[in-house]
Amino acid sequence: MQAGKATAAQLPQDAAGRYSLNVMHAAAGNLARDKPSEWLRTAKAQEMVAEAKAGFPALDPVAVQKGGAYPGVWVCRELVYAYAMWISPKAEIRPLPRALAGAAPSRT
Repeated sequence: MQAGKATAAQLPQDAAGRYSLNVMHAAAGNLARDKPSEWLRTAKAQEMVAEAKAGFPALDPVAVQKGGAYPGVWVCRELVYAYAMWISPKAEIRPLPRALAGAAPSRT
């Protein structure tokens, strides 16, 4: 997958409607410093996750799947934007809106 070439078909969703950050990470160049797990460790990400949990109590906005058929970090739509902008502000104007354009609305 080429960096910056994410499409809706490349951003899979889990049964709860969360998106795969691992696919976004690969589309952004797969740099170790940009791993979804690194982002989740930041104070800003923790703050945003807490806010998402408070605002959408019916859905856990983050799911970490270790192993299995679909491993990785899965997040609600709002956190996809936050993660992408943490990697690079260009994500907002390049691949991210394209990647989410055809996806189902967030279930949060």
